[in-house]
Amino acid sequence: MLKLQYDKTKEDLPIEVIKNTDKYLQRLQNISWLTPSKNLTRKEIEDQVAVVLKAFDVTSGVDLIKIENKEIWEEATSAQFQKKWLKKWDSKWESLAKIVGEKGLGEAEYLVWVASRNAAWDKAIQNPWIVNWTSAWIGGICGVEVLLEKPGAFHELLKLWEMGVFPVGILKKTKKFTVYVPFSNLEFPNV
Repeated sequence: MLKLQYDKTKEDLPIEVIKNTDKYLQRLQNISWLTPSKNLTRKEIEDQVAVVLKAFDVTSGVDLIKIENKEIWEEATSAQFQKKWLKKWDSKWESLAKIVGEKGLGEAEYLVWVASRNAAWDKAIQNPWIVNWTSAWIGGICGVEVLLEKPGAFHELLKLWEMGVFPVGILKKTKKFTVYVPFSNLEFPNV
């Protein structure tokens, strides 16, 4: 229903915003949540994590953990984040919100946020609740970056989801950026 509101109201938005948002919504529909490619390598994930860390202006080691049983999945979905990571996340989100306010795009931001959040949620619906919730938040935040025509830190994070893995951020326990890899035939040495 909220997507229909976006469709109904989008004629009030600049044409470039509409084009970029529609393209982004299609991108969300193409994500195979928690389904890594059989050709995905450890190096590809680590390289993208390095880009994410740089985009969020934070340094950290990287942990890749295979989700091989229920206990590991529970660990992944109940992870406690390090305060440094949460502060960087909040800072990036606040700077996006400030730009939206300065440009007077509050209504457009809401429409794009809702459409993006719903598109991600709908696509991830067959996955566990935590994946739906996370995908909806990442989807919505990236939608705001699209609105500003400035893909940034959250888009880099979204690329990890597009790889089919479950990035959770820097954990309090390990102080490393942790990515959970769904059970598959992937060969990750030392994981």
